[in-house]
Amino acid sequence: MCIICRGEPLEGLRVLDCSRCPNITEIPNIVGLQILDCSDCRLLTEIPNIVGLRRLNCSRCPELRSISNIVGLQVLYCSDCPNITEIPNIAGLQELYCFSCPNLTSIPNIVGLIVLYFSGCRSLTEIPNIVGLQELYFSNCLGLTEIPNIVGLIRLYCFSCPNLTSIPNIAGLQILRCSGCLNIKEIPNIAGLQRLVCSYCRLLTEIPDIAGLQYLNRLGCPFLEDNNITKVVYIQRWIRYKMQIRNFNVRLALVRAIHPDLLNICMSYYSVF
Repeated sequence: MCIICRGEPLEGLRVLDCSRCPNITEIPNIVGLQILDCSDCRLLTEIPNIVGLRRLNCSRCPELRSISNIVGLQVLYCSDCPNITEIPNIAGLQELYCFSCPNLTSIPNIVGLIVLYFSGCRSLTEIPNIVGLQELYFSNCLGLTEIPNIVGLIRLYCFSCPNLTSIPNIAGLQILRCSGCLNIKEIPNIAGLQRLVCSYCRLLTEIPDIAGLQYLNRLGCPFLEDNNITKVVYIQRWIRYKMQIRNFNVRLALVRAIHPDLLNICMSYYSVF
């Protein structure tokens, strides 16, 4: 039983954790409350518009049908809420996490949003072009077919979206992970990209020679032929090992473990031994 069910005074409360309370059906409008965790409240049906609330976790509340438009809310977790169909356009929201909301049909273009995570939202068909968004993560969203070219995006993670057919050339993107996207056939030459994971993209046939790429994982891409970019990344990775490990035998074992042909590649490009 939580503090609300026990009838304790709530005046002046800044942080309220009533998670996993089996009896609570509603949250009172507590003036001055800044952080609210009401996750795993199976009977909760409504959350009021609490002025000044900064952080809200209402995940795994199966009877919750809507999220209030709480102006100034900065972080929202609303995962595993099967009856949520939309997210309000909350002014000031910076981080949004919504996993396994099967009836969620849209995400608004929230000005100022920095981080957006969603997964298992099978009714979602598009991602808004949120200018200034820095980190975008989505997976197992069967209705998604494209990603907008989001100016300012730094990290893009898209996993197991079988109907996604292309990756946009997002200037300034540093990390791209697009594993298990079965219909992606090519990766654009993204200037400034540092890390690329495109494992199990089974129709992928080519990776461009991306200047400055530091890490590449292409496991499970049967049609991807060896090309110069893979050799460059292998060399970059080996040089980092060399700088940290002095023992010759250990270095030799590591280089062979990374790639059987890497020893010859390194000898051809650099004097690493």
